Amino acid sequence: NFAIYPAIRFINQLAFIISAIFGAMLVLSGGITIGFLQAYLQYINQISEPISTASYVINSIQAAMASIDRIFVILDEADEQPEATHLETISSPKGAIEFKNVQFGYTPEKILMKNVDFSVQPKKTVAIVGPTGAGKTTLVNLLMRFYEINQGAIT
Repeated sequence: NFAIYPAIRFINQLAFIISAIFGAMLVLSGGITIGFLQAYLQYINQISEPISTASYVINSIQAAMASIDRIFVILDEADEQPEATHLETISSPKGAIEFKNVQFGYTPEKILMKNVDFSVQPKKTVAIVGPTGAGKTTLVNLLMRFYEINQGAIT
């Protein structure tokens, strides 16, 4: 539970405030001197600081353990197998890239790109420009097969 550190901090601060209020009342009534109150409050702070630090360390360890659990969940996942069954092995790649009538959507119901056709010749520089969200990164992700296309071919 990650509430240990804030709870300990709150309790320490509350104890300090209560001690300061009662100490101020004792100073006003003449029961103690202001120097004694000041020393007492400093001692309260010195005692509470290691407790607060220890609770912070415990909190950090708990956060690290939760992160480790999430990492192991990801590492334990099975490797994804390619969904495409019509993959061709390229015996002698020439460096040309061609998108032929590519259609893509993250879900089949909502198609984001339709009839994308373009080619890039070897040793040529191509600029893909457009506003944020236009699909520039998605084109590269499709080329790298991070996503599968719905229709068409990338060769």
